[in-house]
Amino acid sequence: MNYRKLFFLFAGVIALIAVALVGTGISIIEGPATMKLKKADKRRADDFYVIDQAISQYFKDKKRLPTSLEELVASTSRSLSLNDPETATPYPYRVLAERSVEVCANFNLSNVGSENSLYFRGNKSWQHDAGEDCFEIEVKAEKD
Repeated sequence: MNYRKLFFLFAGVIALIAVALVGTGISIIEGPATMKLKKADKRRADDFYVIDQAISQYFKDKKRLPTSLEELVASTSRSLSLNDPETATPYPYRVLAERSVEVCANFNLSNVGSENSLYFRGNKSWQHDAGEDCFEIEVKAEKD
């Protein structure tokens, strides 16, 4: 076997290994579009966490739930984001019972089954499915 054939055979093997490594890397590392979708979903979950905290404080102060998110904003000094970060539409909100409300959003991706600590805040899971998903926020009774 001459050196030229050996060189091309070696170069071909190296090229195949490089292509395989790049392909594996691309499949493991998320692209910028996926990262953008995840960032928007995390923002929604973060908004709901802050809304949850504000609702608990509102109930503690007024002994009732706010009838709307706008009423909640008017009564707090907290900075609350009431609109979806991508569409700027208000989050749907409704009172379910004396101590519980529901807040909804349209999520880009599912994070169900994720063990990522970003989705657990305040001992509560903010895991969601892709598409419209709602969270029930329940105000716990105060301990006397």
